Amino acid sequence: MKPRNAQQRKVMELSRRLNPITDKQVQWAYAHCLEHIAYRTAKNMLTCGDCGHTWKSESTLGDTLCGCTCPNCGKTLEVKDTRKRTFRQCCYFCVVTVCKGCQVIRIVMVKADSRKGNAMTFFSKEVAQRWIMPDGKVITVARLRGLGFTQSMTSFPIVSIIRKYVYFPYSDAMASRAVFTMPLRSVFCTRF
Repeated sequence: MKPRNAQQRKVMELSRRLNPITDKQVQWAYAHCLEHIAYRTAKNMLTCGDCGHTWKSESTLGDTLCGCTCPNCGKTLEVKDTRKRTFRQCCYFCVVTVCKGCQVIRIVMVKADSRKGNAMTFFSKEVAQRWIMPDGKVITVARLRGLGFTQSMTSFPIVSIIRKYVYFPYSDAMASRAVFTMPLRSVFCTRF
C-alpha cells in the first residue's frame, strides 16, 4: 500500500534511514533464540549441531538429562536421539528502538540449517517494523509473507511497504536498549 498521508510518508522516509540490524544483535539471537543440539547415534557417537564435530559419549544418561559440552567449540548442547541428518530452525526476535520520537519494534527472522557433520549455517533478515507514533497510532511496514504449512515463507526480493493487516507471531525474544516513550500495553493491544 502506498503511503497515503503525512504520517505514513514520514514513517517510510524514516524506515529507509534506519541503521541496519547489527551483527552483535544477530549473534545474540543465534545464542539465545535458537536451539543448540547434539545428535546421538545408536553407537553413542555425538555430533555437535553448531560446529559439526563428532565424538564418543561416555555417559548416555548424564548427557540426556544434563546435556553435554562440545569439546571443539565449547557450546552447551541438548542431546537428541535421532536419525535425522538435517535440522532446520526458524525464529523471530525483536529489537526495540526510538527514532524521531516514535517507538519502533523491528522484527527480525533468523533461520539456521544444521547438517550432520557440517557447521551450522545462519540467515537473518528484517521482516517487519511496527512504528508507534507519539499519539498512539500504529503503522506497520513489512515484507510480503506467504502462508505456508511448515515454514515461514517471507518474500525477500519484495521491498517493505506499509501494510494494513499483518500477522506475525510474537517474537521468541526481545533485545532492548531503548527507553519506552509510552506504556507497553499500547504495543500489544493491536493485532500483530
